[in-house]
Amino acid sequence: MKGPSLFIGSLEIAEFMGTLTDILLAILAFYFAKKLSALNGESGSRKLLLWHFYLLGSSTLLGGILGHGFLYALGMPAKIPGWLLSIGSVFALELVVLRLVGAHIPKRLYLFSAALATALFISSSILCIWSLKFMWVGLHTGFGLLLLIGGYGIFMIRKKLFVKVFQRFWLGIGFSVIAAVIFALKLAPMEWFNHLDFSHVFLGLSIWYFYLGARELLQITRN
Repeated sequence: MKGPSLFIGSLEIAEFMGTLTDILLAILAFYFAKKLSALNGESGSRKLLLWHFYLLGSSTLLGGILGHGFLYALGMPAKIPGWLLSIGSVFALELVVLRLVGAHIPKRLYLFSAALATALFISSSILCIWSLKFMWVGLHTGFGLLLLIGGYGIFMIRKKLFVKVFQRFWLGIGFSVIAAVIFALKLAPMEWFNHLDFSHVFLGLSIWYFYLGARELLQITRN
């Protein structure tokens, strides 16, 4: 069920609430990026975390404006920029986690995980351009959050390493899963707040917990 359009004179903003909530998510991601940029911490992880939030903010901003608000005028290719940026944001977070676990797992496993993450990043990007289907973005996100970040997160928690970081990351993953279920089942409270808008509430909570985990990591690793 698509949300209603908003008309400003002859200008139509399709799926207005979905567009608006995407823009609000972008503002949230950019705000958290600004907060993190003011913190010290291990430089490599800090840069990747900033990339994650900047790419995520850009993804939701373009996804809202191009992929929803004016999709009727621009067509499906308008979704590609938001999709690619979303894939990039997850990949940046995967690299953060690989940096953290690299010294605590066998070198072959680390190299395999890094190669697999990179291969899926590239292939998912190519496939979503070629097919114009969100499915590849969803599969990449599922792999990145549940298997790589989530799996290594459990490993690190059990090793009692960066426990608070990965606990917060797992809360972020949990809220992302709730958002995905709402979107897949089309759970819509009302016409002006449909399943897309409802899922964005939980994505906002997910972004918040990933920020809390990122802040904790920078605080732990600051000079």
